[in-house]
Amino acid sequence: MFQVLCISLNVFLFSQIIYNFSQNQTLIKPVIAFLGGLFLLVNYPVFFLHQNALSEAVFLFFLLTGFLFFSFYFETEKTRFLIMAALAFGFSVVTRYAAIVFIPAALLFLLMNRCEAFSSLKERWKESLIFVFLSSLPIFTWLLSNSLLRGESTNRTLILNPVTFGHLEDLLIVFLDWLQVPYVNWLSTPLVLLLAGFLCWALLFSAASSTCKRIVGGLLMCFLAYIAFIFTSISFIDAYTPVDRRILLPAWLVLFLAVFLLLLEFWNRKVLAVPLMVALLMVMLVNIGQTKDQFQESVSRGIGFLEKGAAQSPLLQLVVQQKKVAGKTKTIYTNAADY
Repeated sequence: MFQVLCISLNVFLFSQIIYNFSQNQTLIKPVIAFLGGLFLLVNYPVFFLHQNALSEAVFLFFLLTGFLFFSFYFETEKTRFLIMAALAFGFSVVTRYAAIVFIPAALLFLLMNRCEAFSSLKERWKESLIFVFLSSLPIFTWLLSNSLLRGESTNRTLILNPVTFGHLEDLLIVFLDWLQVPYVNWLSTPLVLLLAGFLCWALLFSAASSTCKRIVGGLLMCFLAYIAFIFTSISFIDAYTPVDRRILLPAWLVLFLAVFLLLLEFWNRKVLAVPLMVALLMVMLVNIGQTKDQFQESVSRGIGFLEKGAAQSPLLQLVVQQKKVAGKTKTIYTNAADY
């Protein structure tokens, strides 16, 4: 039930972020924002992660909440929204430490932005210090709690494990999977370079408004920073981190936020808007088919601990045994059954 609530909230947040950040004031704005939410809802990796007892659902909720309050802040220029955004980003890091990369990216965006909220250098630094302090507060509170209760702040140690070509190939495969394009050696790299070239053109040479360019540029900066952090984490912190759809889902979110904002920005230029809309609709249709098949499979076998065979899971058996020993008053917390 909690996961169902999370996916509902996350879909709403995704739509609202598109609506708030877009400078398009025509009637198409709520339609595209709704389409963005539907795009998230029918996405197969999102559905898969929300039907399991994983931390991703809560992580995405805090991350999207941070982006939402960030959009409110740039729309109204009220400091209270910046405070809420900072706290949401901080709690997202507590949920999954990879989200820490969004804090310096957002800070850089604050410092570089030239809207009225930052008419002076003093004002920029004031808002930036507020953001850094409040976003760091949940993180350091959690680290302090770990240190007091367990004697160490984290369970990670530095280890050298350089990124290999296989990791880069996995990244390319996942990226193409987002676009529902099969991996073909001779075609994949030129296609990705073509898409990257389009985004660079949209930011540097197109007739898009300066506000749109700043926002989309900030989102792409988050995208690149997150991928760079994942590879850094693999190289020095967590050598067994897979480069898969689950790990890269935050990058997927910010990338497609940028795409939907560009769609709204270029809506009056049909030569750009129509191909972009057709491509998004095709990706949605393929995802609907994949999600439908996954849903039917989940219903047939059960979901989470209701899956057939979960009762024989060694982990679940251990939980049941500890529950009997501890008595009914003690709550046992665990993750998904591992069998």
